[in-house]
This record gives sequence, C-alpha cells and structure tokens, in this order.
Amino acid sequence: MGALRELDPVDQDRARAREALLTLLARENDSWQARELTKALARLAPTREDRARAREVLLGLLARQTDSWQALPLADVLEGLDPADQDRVRAGEALLTLLARESESWQAGKLGKALARLALTGEDRARAQRALLELLARQTDGRLAPELRRILVRLAPTPEDRARVRKVLLGLLARQTDSRQSCRLAGALVGLDPTDQDLSRARELLLRLLAGESESGLAWELTEMLARLAWTPQDRGRAAEVLLGLLARETHSGRAVRLAVSLPSLAVTAEERSRARDVLLGLLARETDSQQAQYLMLAVSRLNPTSSDLEGWHAWPIPPNPRLLAAVRNNSALEAWDCRVAITVRVPIPYRVPVRLRL
Repeated sequence: MGALRELDPVDQDRARAREALLTLLARENDSWQARELTKALARLAPTREDRARAREVLLGLLARQTDSWQALPLADVLEGLDPADQDRVRAGEALLTLLARESESWQAGKLGKALARLALTGEDRARAQRALLELLARQTDGRLAPELRRILVRLAPTPEDRARVRKVLLGLLARQTDSRQSCRLAGALVGLDPTDQDLSRARELLLRLLAGESESGLAWELTEMLARLAWTPQDRGRAAEVLLGLLARETHSGRAVRLAVSLPSLAVTAEERSRARDVLLGLLARETDSQQAQYLMLAVSRLNPTSSDLEGWHAWPIPPNPRLLAAVRNNSALEAWDCRVAITVRVPIPYRVPVRLRL
C-alpha cells in the first residue's frame, strides 16, 4: 500500500484499495495485523463511511479479546478513526473488563492510558471511575494498586470529576474492614486534591480500623498512611496510644522493631516518650538478636533517653551501643552520667554535641 500511495493514485484507485483493505480487515482475527491494515487505510484518505466500517470491525474484535496484549493495538488505532461517543463507550467497556482481570501492573498501566485517551465524558467517565475504584478496593497485588491510583487521577481531569471520585472513594473506605485495602483507598484519595473535610473523614475511618487492629504490621501501615493524610495532634496521639499498646503485647522481635521505629515520630510529649522508652527498654531486656537490638536502641535514642533509663542495662543480653550512650549523655546531667553510665559501662565521657540519628 505504501508503493501505491507513492504513485499518486486517482480517487478511483484509492477507493478500490480502501475496499480491498476493508475486506481484509473484516476477515482479520489478529489484532496486530488489524492495526497495520487500519494504519494503511488511514493513509488512503478514507471516507466517513470507510472509517465507520473500520471502527465497527475493530470494536467487534476488541470486544472478543481476552488478552490485554491483543487489545491494546486495537485501542491505539481506534483513536485515528474519529470514534463517536457510543464507540468510545463500547471500547471503554471492553478495556475495563480486561483491566478487572489484569494481574500485571505494567499492562494495567497501558490499559489505563488507553482508557484515558478515549476521553469518556459524563456518566460514562463516572462509570469508569467507579469500576476502577472497586477494582482498587479488592486489589491484592501491592504492585498493581499504585498504577490503579495513577489511572484514577488521569480519569478525573476536572475538579468536578475529582470531587465525585472522592465521594465514591470515601464510601468504599467506610465499608472496608481490611486495613491494607483501606490504606490503598486512602492513598488514592491523596492524589485527588482532597478537601480538609475529606482528609478528616479518611483519618477517622483509618483511626477506627487502627483501634481494632491486632496485627503489628498492618497497624504500622495504617499509621504511615495517617501521617500522609495531614493528621492533627489529636489523631497522632490516638495513633501513638494504639501503637504503644500493640508494642507492649508484641512478642515477635521483628514486628516489634517495625513498630518501634515509628514511635519516635508519634510520641512527641514527654509522657508519651517516657512510656515509649519503658516499652522499648523492656524489649531490650530480653532481645538476644544483635541486629534487632541495634534497631531498638536506635528507636530509644530518638526518644530523649536519660541516664536513669540505663540503670538496668547490665541485665540486657546486648549492651548499649555508642549511639544510645551518646543520646543518653546529651540528655543527662554530667554528674548523673559519671556515676551511672561512664563508670559502669566503662566508656569515655563524650563531650556534648548534637547527634544526627537516621533510621
């Protein structure tokens, strides 16, 4: 067809060539071949009727696809055929069906981009948004959830769209009982220009889940998400209370450490920090794994420890490390450091300097 085009065919020749291509296209079952035939047709000045016939073939082929890899080239060339609104809706339904079954995050991203290019409007776009939100709510693949959130943002280009999506999203969040899925829904909210009222509602729902959460890892995820939702001092205090209770009951050192590293950013009052130190020092008194003990000591060092916190250090399986000792020294009177730490632990007395601590 490229050779024919270079010969500057007359209209009649083009018409015969287009008819031949449309005949081949109607018989084609391979999506990639159909895409190439459609591209060739587009180079031959197709009439409105030619484009309509090609669209009908492509939409029929797209509706029969069960593999997103085969569907994507059809969605790609459909845009060049001036699809009507009803054509866009049919293509959108086919892509949403495939997206609901897609397990590969990169393929889901391609399907989402194809959906966005369809430029659905009104109720059709709202249906696509709801379908994506429901898919996100039941998603179990952590790699796919971020891609679905990005697709949602692309499908909500106007403030009205984003407001509608936020309303549906908060409704789904209110009915969700799974902590991890709730975090994914809340993460989608962050990218949709939430209002203060939206953020407050999402925080309240997550705090409700956090209060009943018994699994340390999920509690940590909820706490991390709460921090992204512009929490208030009251929210932070409630989260700290829950984490301190979980940490006090936690017997698995790995999960305890994960909670422990979150505590310094949550416990900001003197009372909260004192309680957090007591819990962590209790864990250090029985922790035999050197690496886990180092993480616990790091968490303690960020909670303004004083020399009195080290009074029972000699019973610890792992002795205090230099970072913890430096933090204690910076928060203790010199005479207290001398008698309680420097002589007993037999380390040099460091001069008082700011210590930068990192996780």
